Amino acid sequence: MQNLEDITIDHYYIERQLAHGGMSEIYLAHDIVSGQKVAVKIVHRSNSEYYERFRYEAALMSTLKHKHILSMLAHGEYESWYYLVTPYIAYGTLNKRLAEGVLSVKEAAEILEQLSDALHFAHEQGIIHRDIKPSNVLLDEGKHVYLADFGLAKRAGENKGFTVTGIMMGTPEYIAPELAEEPASASSDIYALGILLYQMLTGKVPFSASTPLAIFMKHVSEPPQRPSLYNSALPVSFEKVILKALEKDPRRRFRTAEDLMNAYRLAMSVEVPYVRVLEETATVVPFSIKQPTLRPVRLMKHRSPIAPVTVGAACLLLLLGLSLLLTYYEVPLQSGPAQQQGYTQMTTPATSAHPHTQATGTNDQRIEVYLRDPYRDTGDNQQVGDSWVQPSTTYWQSSEDNKLGDNDDKQNGDKNNEGNENNKQHNNHNNNGKQHGKANGHKKH
Repeated sequence: MQNLEDITIDHYYIERQLAHGGMSEIYLAHDIVSGQKVAVKIVHRSNSEYYERFRYEAALMSTLKHKHILSMLAHGEYESWYYLVTPYIAYGTLNKRLAEGVLSVKEAAEILEQLSDALHFAHEQGIIHRDIKPSNVLLDEGKHVYLADFGLAKRAGENKGFTVTGIMMGTPEYIAPELAEEPASASSDIYALGILLYQMLTGKVPFSASTPLAIFMKHVSEPPQRPSLYNSALPVSFEKVILKALEKDPRRRFRTAEDLMNAYRLAMSVEVPYVRVLEETATVVPFSIKQPTLRPVRLMKHRSPIAPVTVGAACLLLLLGLSLLLTYYEVPLQSGPAQQQGYTQMTTPATSAHPHTQATGTNDQRIEVYLRDPYRDTGDNQQVGDSWVQPSTTYWQSSEDNKLGDNDDKQNGDKNNEGNENNKQHNNHNNNGKQHGKANGHKKH
């Protein structure tokens, strides 16, 4: 390409070359009117396809006015060149920051918030970036983030014929797996943003190989390694956010870049105010969103399970002893007709109950015996039976006991009848004696 240093394009004086690629070059220039430093990107007309793509990029950027999207100051043609002018960002790209080491979760949050805001805005305008990666993220003074380079961008559902069939556009380490069969979408940009977040917090991309095709096949067929394998101090809540953004199925990812950022904020709100960041040696980096008051935390030591088991056994023994005591002592009546009539319930232990206390069968009955308590006489002289049949009992009495009791009563009745017959015979004998004495008296006379 022709060297364009020390020439003036429009009112931009070209000072020196900053970078160059196969299709374009970038120069540092001075705005003669405003006095600011600018970057001028130029493409030669000899590469017709890239030339048209570059013109298309300029048209897209003219519609994107956002504080975190690198703005376009001017664009046009100069001889056989097409140029595009943007502000010059002296610090450089996110690649420079990543070379210094892994980011803390707070620093990653500051970059992610600005980047997701820019990407969400572009998606709302119907524009897919298709090349989210660290070299396309500029940092002004290391703090303010700009999303740059819309060279591969396109409007959703639009086909300008720039992409050759069978060739995927983008950088292999950041290409979403569904692009093997589907066109780029907002979800594929969110996947690339998830890769970028993974890289900021671990210092690595999840998939790498010796060839671009091998890298893409890993995107399609292999699950990403958990970020905590590379950064053991990374809390699990952040890991979940990253892995959700890297789901193979686009429907299971975050719906928008804004949703991804909200999930990251939520992860920060539930974590402790100190998070270790894995660098060359593990360090502790304090951060807090709301600056909470730090209080000492008492760590619980591991305790042997013997003590709880011992206490539980003692409680069981105590309950068993109480149940035995309650079995052998009187239990006062709570309610019932016997209490109202001055009767007292007497509980009988199972061992001292009726001889036939081993009751079986469905005809078993439970009998409660109440004794008259003279001190609780109500004075109404109402007759109260010797026993009451209640749902709750003192001891069991089976139907066989009832039969035995009926037989005993019958035998007692027979004995009474025999006694009555003996008495009757005795009385007849006495009467006979009296009559015999009376006859003898008549004979004497």
